[in-house]
Amino acid sequence: MFKKYKFWTRLSIFFSLATACLHTIGLVSGFKPQNPGEKTLIDLMNNYKLDLGLGFVRTMNNLMTSFSISFTLLFVFVAMISGVAVQKYTTIVVARSLLGYSVVIFAACFVTMCVLTFIIPIVCVGLVFVSLLFAWVLSMRPAE
Repeated sequence: MFKKYKFWTRLSIFFSLATACLHTIGLVSGFKPQNPGEKTLIDLMNNYKLDLGLGFVRTMNNLMTSFSISFTLLFVFVAMISGVAVQKYTTIVVARSLLGYSVVIFAACFVTMCVLTFIIPIVCVGLVFVSLLFAWVLSMRPAE
């Protein structure tokens, strides 16, 4: 079971969808300020408008929300791509290619998370990355 790429691919699908759900919950739950400094920061993020040119005036919170939605959609997309890789009508060559592209994207994402974020996104992205990496490596082996 642990030696088959389809197991690891399905595991990456599970981790991707779980991360997307977890991130969506975090997106809609909001953030409560714990001290006056955080209250000021949240007030500025929600109310201070940045002129981004060409008539686009957005708050920092608008920009962060769009990044958060994009991050969630990345996980849903990789789950869909991985789902295609395990279908019985998909050849091993196509599956290997899809997994390889996903590994490259999530390697970059994992490094970015390690440098710029905190433990929860690091663990979530790391679980997806490692499961995709195992799936990709095992897809290189000849069928038994």
